[in-house]
Amino acid sequence: MNGSIIQRKSFLKNKKSLFHIISFLLSIFVFFALWFLFSWKIDSEIILPYPEMVFHKILDFLCSGKFWNNFLFSFIRILSAFFISIILGFLLGIISGKNSYIKEFLKFPIVFLRVCPVISLILVVLYWFNSSVIPVFVSILITLPVMITSISDSFNNKNQKLYDMAKIFDYTKIQNFIYIELPALKPFFWSSASNIFGLSWKVVIAGEIMCIPKKGIGSLLQTNSVHLETASVFALTLIVIIFSFLLEYLFSLFVKSRNK
Repeated sequence: MNGSIIQRKSFLKNKKSLFHIISFLLSIFVFFALWFLFSWKIDSEIILPYPEMVFHKILDFLCSGKFWNNFLFSFIRILSAFFISIILGFLLGIISGKNSYIKEFLKFPIVFLRVCPVISLILVVLYWFNSSVIPVFVSILITLPVMITSISDSFNNKNQKLYDMAKIFDYTKIQNFIYIELPALKPFFWSSASNIFGLSWKVVIAGEIMCIPKKGIGSLLQTNSVHLETASVFALTLIVIIFSFLLEYLFSLFVKSRNK
């Protein structure tokens, strides 16, 4: 009897997963069908190229050493911005979480950076830094508030029973931080890191499009856009989306393993 119930549950679970996969594949099919339909209706490669043209361009880029050279520079900028943001954000988040005066002091710049348009920041710092540095700098400014706020707010969820126990065993402040506060920060840290990783892709590419460094995917996008190579713009955009999705997915799996 129990075996029959377990088999039934397993069957229903597999059936549900199959429906999810079919729904996902169906949405992709509908997307490309509509794309082809609108391309056929408009009949203009500059406005909306056919999907097969874009796929040919994707293959051309993936087989090109020039593309991978540009991709490497963009990826280095993304990783640089990501690691600087999580390290600085983690440290500032701890400081502001433990000191209410620092938290109030940081409140205005955090709110300012959150509401400030990315394009406006890029245009302002365009006069300050080299074009290769701007995408990294702007990405840090945009993603830093996410980590600071998350880490800082985590101190509001204190488990008083743990502190009472630490008091009985005469823990020092450093021991409280290492054995109680630091483990409690873990889920907040990884959750924010996951959000920042995805956001860094968008901001860095946008920064490259605006300031056009010598090497970068954003520079390729801008160059092809100026030359009205719409199929190439579509191809590069899809490549960025695919790589971003895959790397974010792998990073989310890593985050889940760290939160266990």
